[in-house]
Amino acid sequence: NRSALGYDLSELATVVFSKGDFKQAIESGQDALQIHREINDDHAICSSLFTLGNIYLQKGDSETALKIAQESVEISKKVNDSNLTFLNLNLLGNSNIRLGNLEDAKSYLEQALEIARQSPNKDQLGMANLNLGRVYWHRGDLQKALEHYNASLQIAESTASTKGITANLNNLALVYLNQGSYGEALRCHQRALSIREKAK
Repeated sequence: NRSALGYDLSELATVVFSKGDFKQAIESGQDALQIHREINDDHAICSSLFTLGNIYLQKGDSETALKIAQESVEISKKVNDSNLTFLNLNLLGNSNIRLGNLEDAKSYLEQALEIARQSPNKDQLGMANLNLGRVYWHRGDLQKALEHYNASLQIAESTASTKGITANLNNLALVYLNQGSYGEALRCHQRALSIREKAK
């Protein structure tokens, strides 16, 4: 079953990627993509492209990640999969942030935010706000960054996401530090540290 083999290879790519083996992850991801292209499974192609794009982004190759995400987001819209569209818009946004294309990043992430607002999955709304906060941080718009990080933090707290809570607290601490609000920065940093210690 070629389809099952493709999904297995894509899953393998995710597993070895999580262990830091980028070379093997890319090879498995490309093999999965080739199989999905051969059997013309657009949904699987899109999923494989997203996995590969995310691997390249984490590897530091933002330009390749961007190209992959551009192809993937078009396919996800064609197959009308809002979850994959959301994920690929975030990948496009994050790739553009890394490349310094902040206006493009903002545009893609605002589209992701609109999808997240229609979704019952609160984590999507948290992710979209977190990433938009990063755009505003890089643009130097600290007030807007605070708004999005706080919105993301509230969602992370409501879903008890330790990772989301600590990520947002650390981002908030950086913003407060840059604003000269040292007490607030310290409070966020200490709370994040405390949560991480308890999670060990």
